[in-house]
Amino acid sequence: MSSPSFLRKDRTTKQQAHLAKIKPYVDRVKELPPAQLIAEDECAFYLNEAPRRAWGINLPNGEKYYLMLDNAKIHKAVKACLKKVAYCPQLNPVELIFNFLRQYVEKYEPRTLEELKYIIEKGIEELQEKDITKYFEHCLNYDFSKNEQ
Repeated sequence: MSSPSFLRKDRTTKQQAHLAKIKPYVDRVKELPPAQLIAEDECAFYLNEAPRRAWGINLPNGEKYYLMLDNAKIHKAVKACLKKVAYCPQLNPVELIFNFLRQYVEKYEPRTLEELKYIIEKGIEELQEKDITKYFEHCLNYDFSKNEQ
């Protein structure tokens, strides 16, 4: 799987400062049951003046899940939360999924909110046919050394 262009760029100075935290984070995530990992991030599609919305998910009760958050200040969850290393989108499988959805939406160029919803639903259907564990594997096996200067 090739990386989206934003993941192939050389690391920023800030990201280089956090490289020592990456291996322990990846090792911790690899120890957890994959079916209990939830990765998140923000994504927006701007369509004229369409209202901005946030969606949530309902999880089965009684199960333990691990929420993978980036270090954005707006994220307040702390229980069973794995805060990703700052400035490392390479560690977030959702970045790859959003990249797929963004490209899918751009391909069809929706002009109304109804078209946008329809296209996103179709993109999600296409994603559901894929083995998205590859996105997690790609992130957890990302070779940070290939960009070292």
